[in-house]
Amino acid sequence: MAQHTPDAWYWQGRPVRLVDGTTVTLPDTQANQEAYPQPSSQQPGLGFPQCRLVGIHCLGSGAILNAALGPCKGKGSDEQSLLRSILDTLESGDILLGDAFYATYFLLCALQAPSV
Repeated sequence: MAQHTPDAWYWQGRPVRLVDGTTVTLPDTQANQEAYPQPSSQQPGLGFPQCRLVGIHCLGSGAILNAALGPCKGKGSDEQSLLRSILDTLESGDILLGDAFYATYFLLCALQAPSV
């Protein structure tokens, strides 16, 4: 879908990709509790597991190009880490647009690094 976006929907001839993250509450199953532990603000056994999602979207078509999910606590569970796991979705020349949370030195370095 994103490949068939009219050129008029690009910005300065370049495709714009949006990034954002959110959390979702999952059903209270044993498997979900093990993979996505509940936040520490909830008493053990009295809440629902939470999952963090980060997605890259095509501004022109609205298509979701890629997404990553993970637990809401622990190493590598932040939005930056999840985004870094799907950076290969971007192509040279793409413009990545996100909120102020994503404007970090480490992400800028990762985006400037040559693709392997």
